[in-house]
Amino acid sequence: NVKINPCFYVARLANSQFIFICLMFLTGNQNIPKPRRILRSSWGSNPYIRGSYSFTRVGSSGRDVEKLAEPLPYIKNTKVLFAGEATHRKYYSTTHGALLSGQREPCGAFSSPYSEVL
Repeated sequence: NVKINPCFYVARLANSQFIFICLMFLTGNQNIPKPRRILRSSWGSNPYIRGSYSFTRVGSSGRDVEKLAEPLPYIKNTKVLFAGEATHRKYYSTTHGALLSGQREPCGAFSSPYSEVL
């Protein structure tokens, strides 16, 4: 008896199967009109992401989130910056946080007169 994570299971379903399961789960009625189109992520199967969003552990603080956003130490005109929803203190785990952090980092790239963006 092999158990599989339900998130990974539904990620592998065809759109028609996914729609059926969602309708049954959310409404209990498979006879309501089906959506003409759906959009869903496959972040869980992406080898570079392996998930959809971050979460903070019990005992974590806002400072932990801020530390994720800190650039790597500056070496020879190179600056490595980090963006993403996990780096936004107020809106972590949200698309809005990802957007705001992406808007924040270009400003950080130009904060040193010796920085060069590649």
